[in-house]
Formats: sequence, C-alpha cells, structure tokens
Amino acid sequence: MRAAGIRAPLVVDAAGWGRNVEQLLAAAPRLVQQDPQTDVLFSWHAWDTEALELAAKGEIPLIIGEFSGTGGLQREIPYQHLLAETKRLGIGWLAWSWGPGNCDCADMDMKPDGRYETLHGWGLEVAVTDENSIANTAIRSRSIVEGSCP
Repeated sequence: MRAAGIRAPLVVDAAGWGRNVEQLLAAAPRLVQQDPQTDVLFSWHAWDTEALELAAKGEIPLIIGEFSGTGGLQREIPYQHLLAETKRLGIGWLAWSWGPGNCDCADMDMKPDGRYETLHGWGLEVAVTDENSIANTAIRSRSIVEGSCP
C-alpha cells in the first residue's frame, strides 16, 4: 500500500471479528517497524478491558474499534469503565453503532432513528453525559478550529 503512494494511517483489525487481541499485540511491533511511515493503528473490538494495559505498556498504538453497552448476547459491557480506562491510558475508541442498523441486536444502536435528539441509554452516556464521553473529551482538530492546516 505504501508503494502505491497511500499515505493515510493504516488500521489493522484483530482477527476473529476484532477479538484476537493476543495475536494483534504480538504482531503489532513488527508491523509498525515495517511501515516506512510508522503510521499504523491496531483495532480491537473491546467487550472487556483486559488488553488496554498491555497495549499501553508495550507502546502499541491501539484503538478500541468497536464496543457497545451490550455484547449482543444480552450481557452488559462495562462501557463506563472502558471509557475511563481509555482516557487514563490515552487510547482512542469508536462506539458501535450510531444506529439504526443492527438488525440482530438493536441494543447495540445508540439511537433508534439516526437523530441526535433520540440518543438514549448507553449511547447518550457515551456521546454526551459520561465524564469521559465524546462531548467531554473530544479535541477539535486544528483544521476544524482554524479552518485550515499549515
């Protein structure tokens, strides 16, 4: 990809629907080293918080590529703890999903109709009300604030 001139960050998702974090963490240092731009991020679909400390200690550029308030099997996910830990460790995250769209598990949607005004439950917390929510932790990029980049 780099030989083709692609200069964007590359995101490598963990195997097994984003769950095989052990394999991801083991491969990450070599993959970063092999990228001439050293601009690789590694994505783990977090349904618990066990790998965050390992990634931080290993200086692996990890993002949580997917999480929600439920694991799809009607088990609750400790998303408030996940938000706090990612902030503490400087790890980025993406919540799943804005919605609607999860035909098999609507509980994973942050809202029922695609409108901000209908954020509810875990989605409202993740986006707005939790102290570690998007609204409370996001930093606007220079290009958004100033209208351009140097």
